[in-house]
Amino acid sequence: MTYRIEKLLSNELKDFMKVKYQSSFVTDIYLKSRYLDNQVALQYFCVYDTQNSLQDVLVFYIKKKAVVVANWLVDISDELASFFQKSIFSEHPEIDRIVWEMTQNAINVKNSFSYVNNYDMCIMLPGSVDEYNKMLSSNSRKLYVKKTHRVERDMEKIVIDETATADNLYMIDRLDDWKRSQLAKRGEKSKMSVSLLKNVALKFGSISYIIADGDVACVCLFYKIGTHIYYEQTAYDEKYAYYSLGRVAVYQSILHFIQQGFTHFHFLWKGADYKKHYCAKELPLYETVTYKRKGFSYCYDYTKRMMRLKIRHAMHTKYGQSLRKFIRKLKK
Repeated sequence: MTYRIEKLLSNELKDFMKVKYQSSFVTDIYLKSRYLDNQVALQYFCVYDTQNSLQDVLVFYIKKKAVVVANWLVDISDELASFFQKSIFSEHPEIDRIVWEMTQNAINVKNSFSYVNNYDMCIMLPGSVDEYNKMLSSNSRKLYVKKTHRVERDMEKIVIDETATADNLYMIDRLDDWKRSQLAKRGEKSKMSVSLLKNVALKFGSISYIIADGDVACVCLFYKIGTHIYYEQTAYDEKYAYYSLGRVAVYQSILHFIQQGFTHFHFLWKGADYKKHYCAKELPLYETVTYKRKGFSYCYDYTKRMMRLKIRHAMHTKYGQSLRKFIRKLKK
């Protein structure tokens, strides 16, 4: 194997990454909106075989004495990781560690430790709508059919999989307003970047929505990359809460994407039980930290991260959730 480190993302690299990885997080527009527009200087570690054919691209940036690899939701082989490790430590003597974020596998290379940092709630889509409906529990299947009929009866229109354009981007603003309002009632703040959503949507976006009383009442935003669908956000006008518009729009969208031949539906992050009702499975996402040598930094970081994981786990227990609610009340 040979490699080159590029500072700019050529059209060849953009197309290669989109086709090979099929991850919305490793597309040129997402990388630009999340990193480059925020003055994070990305570099691209391009690996070639003996015939000089491009085999892999690792997106990374330097943060103090660490290199952070940003190939989210990608499987990275130990062979590739080891090659990158040796090359980076050779090119940058000042770097003492490599952080591999949100990979689909734990990376096993010298002087490293891995842990589950999140989960991708993903549906492996079957070949037909009938097969998918058989995957659902009988209660979920009956519920979605019943609610769909109610929406079709009382609402003006259900639109599924409309391509995002400049003409319908206002729906993302509406989605953001609803989401912020819903979170505020729970004492939480939205972390959503509307500009990032719009930028990615204009290139890969699909919008499903429901019209009621002459206006948009529910919006679902997805990204379509290869044969993968990435669920971004859903929100609705709360005066129609009785109709469960979000559930209906998501369900009908999944049926449509199955008919279109898509193979994966990524709900992404764990935390909302409703995703399991659609037969989403928890696929672990790992963070691996690789060190130049096992020393004080390795021991200190390992202890700190393991302690942080234990605290995070504790905060998601029944007692932890009560404590979080109490803390939020104190801040008001």
